[in-house]
Amino acid sequence: MNKAFRESLIVLPALFLTLAIAMVAMPANALPVEGLYNHELPVANQGDAERRRAYREALAAVILKVTGETRWLQRPQVQTALQNAQSFVEEVGFRTGVRQVPAVPDQTGADLDDVISPQLVTQPAIFINVRFSRTLIDDLLDAANIPIWDRNRPTVLVWISIQSANGQRSLLGSDSEHQILEVIQEFSRQRGVPFLIPVLDFVDRRSLPVADVWSLNQDAIRAASARYGADSILAGRILVTPAGELVGLWQFQFRDNVETFDAVDSEISRYMQLPLDRVVGRLAGHFSIVRNTLQSNETVMLRVDGIQDIASFESLVSYVRELAVVRNVELARLDGATLELNVALSGTRTHLREFLSLDRDFAVVETGANLGERDFLHYRWTR
Repeated sequence: MNKAFRESLIVLPALFLTLAIAMVAMPANALPVEGLYNHELPVANQGDAERRRAYREALAAVILKVTGETRWLQRPQVQTALQNAQSFVEEVGFRTGVRQVPAVPDQTGADLDDVISPQLVTQPAIFINVRFSRTLIDDLLDAANIPIWDRNRPTVLVWISIQSANGQRSLLGSDSEHQILEVIQEFSRQRGVPFLIPVLDFVDRRSLPVADVWSLNQDAIRAASARYGADSILAGRILVTPAGELVGLWQFQFRDNVETFDAVDSEISRYMQLPLDRVVGRLAGHFSIVRNTLQSNETVMLRVDGIQDIASFESLVSYVRELAVVRNVELARLDGATLELNVALSGTRTHLREFLSLDRDFAVVETGANLGERDFLHYRWTR
């Protein structure tokens, strides 16, 4: 990646975690997500009744982040836990701030832009930040046979073309000022999934004209996305009708699979919920693990090159140990810059490869047939 491209990338904070809605200055791949077991929300006051309501809402939000799919909130075990949410709380904090809420509509009636993208006003607010016990929540999900999604989350690169009511088409980039990007950013924060927006510099515009995004040209979109190194691609075209409806068609590319689906609504936040939720559900279904159903006693030798110092050694071991598929990690050999670990799995070797394939810090050294001939997985640690 050349210096000019690195300097052109713009990173917009996602308000929490390590997420960014714009591209980071290197291939994206997965990003480790912090704060999965925390949630902040506004409250009317600090009284007991309001706290209990906040605990229930915050626990539901955390379970949604940890599992990735709304359907798990309907499990009887989860519904029971929500009624006793305070028993999962580890720490609580309050702060004052402001929040944006929809403005009261003009009595004469809102215009088309207000229907599609409601005007927001800023109001003072009190926020409660609730941190829950990871152990207690994971035990709850394990007991209910609900899959847990590891903190190493795949990235989703989003290309969006919009046709306004007057017929003009445009692409949204990281510099665009549009409510759709705000919705994506908030969804990213709420669900713990890194969504990335292209910078739309000269290279992007030359390799992927708006017409290719509008037609959902699969090959062109995949080729233009290669420079970002994202784990998956969501491309959409949105038509704003004269009546104020949002009508769109979406394409989701993940590995060798391509899925196309449509969506219709009259309000941006509701409209965007469908494609974003659908994509996250697909990714969660692929990477989540029901730990109670994994009966594997497999141990894999993981060989890693590029260990330069004690800091990189500790960083690597800590990273591997925290993977959801890993039960235990033991040092087998350290020879110069090469480290070998005995990794006891709660899943299979395939599960481990899937998780490691998400991380940009693991560069594959041995692939294909070599993996079948050797009794180890071989990577280079590039962090």
